Amino acid sequence: MSAATVFDSTLFGNIFGIEEARQAFSERSYVANLIKAECALAEAEEAEGIVPSGTATVLREHCDVSKIDWQLLAARTEIVGYPVLPLVEQMSKWVPEETSGYIHWGATTQDIMDLASVLQMKHGLEIVERLLRKVTSTLENMSAAYRDCAVWLAGFRRHVKRLEQIKESCLLVQFGGAAGTLASLGTSDSGIRVRKRLATILELQDPVITWHVARDTVAEIINYLALVGGSLGKIALDLIVMSSNELNEVAEPYVPHRGASSTMPQKRNPISSEVILAQSKILRAQAGLVLDGMVSDFERASGPWHLEWAAIPTAFISIVGSLHQAEFALSGLQVNKDAMLANLKSTRGLIVAEAVMMDLAKYTGRQEAHEIVYKACVEAHENSISLQEALEKSSQVTAHLASTDLSKLCDPTKYLGCCQLMLDELLGQKTVQVNGNGNATNGTHYLVLTFGRLALHLTPPVFIYTDDVDGAGSMNGQETPGGAQSGQVCDRCRRRKIRCYGDGEKCTPCTVGGVACVVSTKLKRNRKRKSYYENEVVDERRSGSAPVRTPDSAAGVVDSALNPTEPSQSRMVGQSQSSVLVSKASDRSTSTWPRRADLVSIARSRQGPEPVIGHMGRLVSNDDQIAMFAGSSTGVHFISQAEQQLQMLRIHTDTFPSSVYSLYLHNIWGNPPKDSEAHLIGAMVAQFPRNAADILEATIDRWTPLYPIVHKHSTLEAFHRLRDDPENCDLSILHQVLGLLALGTLGLPGTCTQAHEHFLCLSEKYYHMSATLTSKLHERPSLPTLQGLEIAQIYLQLSSRYSVASQLGGMATRMAQNLGLHRHSQRFKFDPLETELRRRVWWCQYSLDAFSSAYHGMPRLIRDQDVDADLPSRVDHDQVSRESVAFPLPGERSQVDTALCMFKLAVIVGEALEKLYTTTRRRGGVAKITQLQAELTMWERMLATEKLTDADDDGGDLLPAVNIDTFEVAFLRAAFCNATVHIHRPALAFTTSDPQFSVSLIACGRASAELIRLFAIGIGDETTPRRLDAVTIAHLYPNGMHMLWQAGLTILFARWKGQPITTDEEDEDLVRTCATTLRHLRADDANGYITQCADVLDMLQTKTFSSKEAQPPVLDQLQWNVWDWPMASALELANTLDAMPLDLQFEPGLGL
Repeated sequence: MSAATVFDSTLFGNIFGIEEARQAFSERSYVANLIKAECALAEAEEAEGIVPSGTATVLREHCDVSKIDWQLLAARTEIVGYPVLPLVEQMSKWVPEETSGYIHWGATTQDIMDLASVLQMKHGLEIVERLLRKVTSTLENMSAAYRDCAVWLAGFRRHVKRLEQIKESCLLVQFGGAAGTLASLGTSDSGIRVRKRLATILELQDPVITWHVARDTVAEIINYLALVGGSLGKIALDLIVMSSNELNEVAEPYVPHRGASSTMPQKRNPISSEVILAQSKILRAQAGLVLDGMVSDFERASGPWHLEWAAIPTAFISIVGSLHQAEFALSGLQVNKDAMLANLKSTRGLIVAEAVMMDLAKYTGRQEAHEIVYKACVEAHENSISLQEALEKSSQVTAHLASTDLSKLCDPTKYLGCCQLMLDELLGQKTVQVNGNGNATNGTHYLVLTFGRLALHLTPPVFIYTDDVDGAGSMNGQETPGGAQSGQVCDRCRRRKIRCYGDGEKCTPCTVGGVACVVSTKLKRNRKRKSYYENEVVDERRSGSAPVRTPDSAAGVVDSALNPTEPSQSRMVGQSQSSVLVSKASDRSTSTWPRRADLVSIARSRQGPEPVIGHMGRLVSNDDQIAMFAGSSTGVHFISQAEQQLQMLRIHTDTFPSSVYSLYLHNIWGNPPKDSEAHLIGAMVAQFPRNAADILEATIDRWTPLYPIVHKHSTLEAFHRLRDDPENCDLSILHQVLGLLALGTLGLPGTCTQAHEHFLCLSEKYYHMSATLTSKLHERPSLPTLQGLEIAQIYLQLSSRYSVASQLGGMATRMAQNLGLHRHSQRFKFDPLETELRRRVWWCQYSLDAFSSAYHGMPRLIRDQDVDADLPSRVDHDQVSRESVAFPLPGERSQVDTALCMFKLAVIVGEALEKLYTTTRRRGGVAKITQLQAELTMWERMLATEKLTDADDDGGDLLPAVNIDTFEVAFLRAAFCNATVHIHRPALAFTTSDPQFSVSLIACGRASAELIRLFAIGIGDETTPRRLDAVTIAHLYPNGMHMLWQAGLTILFARWKGQPITTDEEDEDLVRTCATTLRHLRADDANGYITQCADVLDMLQTKTFSSKEAQPPVLDQLQWNVWDWPMASALELANTLDAMPLDLQFEPGLGL
């Protein structure tokens, strides 16, 4: 059926909504929720003994939305008027006859339809909450950075609180039967017990009484969405007005041709704001519909109930689309501060006439002052002069106020009232002493950009002068978050590089995100702007007033800090000692040095801001004129400092030669003569296949969603130059091309005629050629060389040469750091393509390092404390070039979305390695696991869900579709399971009585079961591409054959510990499937290791699930010898086989 509304049309769908919301409120989702409600009802009635045992299990096994006959369901619904009866008819045909009679037991049509609607709204509110918190976070960042947007932010914070209340009071379970009395289940309390059980199963609230005709909860939800839409509409209208040609103060993010006109080239309409404004009115209309729906007749609504069917999906899709557009518009809003200042000056001071009146009223009284200033304003209007000029003509004014006083009073930037204090209170900041203008009373004034029309309803726009307030929300160099620890930043906010503030024990960003707030690092930083320090140093050098601290004065500080009789010490005890010494009281060390050091630090902070180490690195050129990163320890910052001092003293005005910065890099002995490489390159190019360009293009397209290492268009251009003129081509380009050819020919037999799986037969030829170039490229660090090394690491993983990949990764990591890729892209000036490639190459190597460390159990080579690199942009290959970057429109997907997900997962895995797998600091495991699991849960919510659909395009709505994860999504799901295992498996070393042991064991078991299912699905498909995908996923970091084998062992281990993951049959089937999958993935398995592991699982499965084999197996009857294994593995296996029962606690009745 053709789309008829803007919400489901191809043209406007991604403007007025997003696909996630449309899927959540699609008819497929609605029917799936109807089925879910019927199954949950059966489960609740089964638990309360109403229907026979096993009814719910049978229903869930046989009932799925993919079985729906849509044409029949539509035809029957048209006749009946409701879809529940036709649905029950179809469900009855799917299940055995003895079970079909218990479907829909004791329920009425509205029960099931209301349950489906509530489940849809529950899912919809989750989407709304996620986007609402993103918009709120953006406004918080804008408020902290620009000292503005307070009115917007306050409203959205209230919306977040309202949403929490709505989820508690409005998401109600519905089960009342025909007349709402539950009479169909008898006169006992069984009906109420079923309803309460049903609420628990569906994670809804129990309403106490049936609400068939009490529709206030639905109306409250939709009206809440309309409230949010109204707030968004206010923002949109502000932006529309401020982006007009007359004001030109703000503009939405620039995207080529966004908001363009078909006839006027200069137009740049605020598309997002226009859509948001229209959506706010659509939402208001839906709110009116559900209010009409509240007026229903007696115990069952007739027509009014039907209004909800139209209003609920429209409202949710509309508000999600609005929030999505708002996030896009606000996160990249462009501000023209010059236009704001010009508009402010255009008032000629009239905007602050009140300031003059209030100051003059001190001498003349308010009424007379009002009349005097009013006449001055009239004269200013009529004669087109400034207010100050008009006032200076009045003797009544000049008798009391001098010209300098009038100049200050007519300056709008000096009349801000308490707006700064209000903003600080809103953000939960501590404030410093302020003057009458709402500013700090000390420090250097500088201009902070604000959206004047947006702050506290001040019109026209106002610039705010503040004192030492930086974008991170610090004043006078002191951190001012209102979270659990004053002056500190929690780990999550520090890692995400956002402001950490709030009240109580948790900061607001962590509270909003629903994750644990942990402060593991004590920060001692001054957060003033860099420019402030530079100006301060220059002023001190010019004036010669820079303070010099002598050793005697420093000793005095120490003495006063350690002397409890000093007044400063008493003040310190009252204000700071509680936060420092209390934490130190738990230290078991007998040394007093840490306490003395803290006291010295406190004493210094009482005297003034502690100096900040200001060193930084820069790029210098090596012998090959390649830009290399020089860290501060090389002396580059000191050389720059000396050069600056030299120029300030006018001793020497010329700059130093560049070689003084890169002297440490240069080869003073000269490079030895090198052999010509032209013949080597020519010989290798001659072996390229004829379709090499097609292979390269297909390989880049396949791997970009996971590892966007190269740029397709520029790489193909370099390949054509290499093929046409090999003698003048760069060796690193050849290395890249050979690596891509090796990846692209995996699984192809080539000329091999042996009867085996041709996984590496053709690709090894190209890898060996690239490997011969690796040694030559050691001396040529460059971005193309690093790209080739990363491609080689991926190939080495797929060819099971993990040790070589790990060693090559070490070289690549150091090369990436030498090139400065670990630093923020804004520190260096490169063209857009080079900048984007530097981001992508760094994060690919970051992920390879983190995953390799997890795979091998080795320390990480990259430390997060050394990295401030920004994530890559969401742009496709054809959207970035040397000249420009074109960002995608809202709602559009990009090729690197899944890669960004993988990079963020790598950060979590790396954090788990640092916190849980360290040789020191092994305490606090429960808190660390909780925090990491919270981050992993947040990551799972943003994981893309792209599917490969086998249904035809024109018949997809009516035929059941077979959905299979794409290659990159399947990899991420497997990596997510392994990350869960890495986070929770350390807790398996706890005692079984510890609560975390059970929690982590269940988490490991579920992740292991899901991992087995993921691999089994891929292996079960005999088609070559999907089987190749499964083999590839199984060999890539952080996955691996060993993790698959351990997944099967985890299922058994959980059962041995008395906490089975599923039922006996399912657990046994999972272990059997794991062993079968291992054998399918074993490929050639020359040494038979994988077969041995599969045999172990089979034997353990037999011993665990079969009570017939009570005797331990005879070791010499096995196909492998236990003692051929390393000793540690042999002992562990002996314990498992019950040959040496040490720590394993087998439950009775398992036949062990």
